[in-house]
Amino acid sequence: MIKIKKLSEMSKLEIIRVSNQLEAINEDCYYEGETTSVEFIELSESEYNEVYVSYFNNKICGYLVIGIPDSNEIHVDDVAIHSDYRGNKISNELISFVEEDYSDVKAIEIFTSEIETDNIASIVLHLKMGFIPNGLIANYYSQGRNALYLTKQLKWYMEVCYGSVWSS
Repeated sequence: MIKIKKLSEMSKLEIIRVSNQLEAINEDCYYEGETTSVEFIELSESEYNEVYVSYFNNKICGYLVIGIPDSNEIHVDDVAIHSDYRGNKISNELISFVEEDYSDVKAIEIFTSEIETDNIASIVLHLKMGFIPNGLIANYYSQGRNALYLTKQLKWYMEVCYGSVWSS
């Protein structure tokens, strides 16, 4: 069973404990650990970011970090699922949870994300979730790695723009 919690809604002690586990997940997922436990704690206190923590059978298994710029978008900064838990649709649940979490915020119209072009599994996931490729960003990552830029219009926005045609 998958559960999702916001890091910012946890107690300080729980944030510290969870942040250490998130750092370990980060190290499992990336060539070099990109986000430390201290940075996760800072993200939990930021008004411009939100960290969503996923649990599978009550064990922390992944996270999603979003950025909320001063505009109409939610930017997916990072999604990481520990290798032991991949294939359980946890990323799908995280993205759907965030979309639902912001469904009442009518100023937010779109999700954006950059994904390393070699990360085929993540690209396929985003395409299945309704993201559309909108360009290639050369040398976006270290060592000259490229990124695919993807966007997704939020469901409420599509219903307003296209009415019942979209929701059918």
